[in-house]
Amino acid sequence: MSRPWDELRTRGITLVAMTKYLIEKFGEEEALKVISALPPRESKEIVGAKKSEWYPFETQRLLREAIISNVNALEPLDVTYQLGYFTAQWELSTFLKALFTFIPIKTILKQSAALWGKYYDKGKMTVANFEKGSALLELREFPCDEYFHQLTTSWMIVALETIGVENPKVSYSSDSSATPPILRFLLSWDT
Repeated sequence: MSRPWDELRTRGITLVAMTKYLIEKFGEEEALKVISALPPRESKEIVGAKKSEWYPFETQRLLREAIISNVNALEPLDVTYQLGYFTAQWELSTFLKALFTFIPIKTILKQSAALWGKYYDKGKMTVANFEKGSALLELREFPCDEYFHQLTTSWMIVALETIGVENPKVSYSSDSSATPPILRFLLSWDT
């Protein structure tokens, strides 16, 4: 059976960060049990993931599904948001935090969109509109599963918090007239 994301790949850093979330939530022994319950190939990829290497998106999706099942299967969007929030804080709290305080927000958003290729080998993130207190980012040509947008939403919230804006919000919509659909993220903050 073919999936829309079969040709899509993700960097190992996403697998490493999600594994850190699992360890934080359950401890190393239980996290390993969750990962070991996945199909053998994906389990091996996750355990041995190298941050800069490419892996099938399906491996990340299966890991997210396992995390959802073990954290709260009744609230998959909430779990995915919390997972994304944790991984974004883990990654953005290092070198980017100090840098963000000196650069205008519009430049940061454009550079953040350009960083998309650091994590995924397909898709194009662009700043479609920028105004005082809001921005519209679009993700095109990225076939993903139904929960993925929550990862992106939470990453954007963490980026806005890291920049230091007041009252950051991100809302999501999808334009299904395109194939794959265009994912839109409306960011807003107090000015």
